[in-house]
Amino acid sequence: YKGITLKEPTVHALKPGTFFSWMRERGKLGGQNKVPRLSNTRDYVDSILELIKK
Repeated sequence: YKGITLKEPTVHALKPGTFFSWMRERGKLGGQNKVPRLSNTRDYVDSILELIKK
């Protein structure tokens, strides 16, 4: 759009089960809960990093 391009994303692999644990910690584990949408803030990243440090 108007000459604006996105940079390539940086992808970091997590240990198996990390996302599952993060959703459970947020109280969002189960069939009726959806994966969070993209966010312009680091809120999700920071909470996952805190979970990894535990």
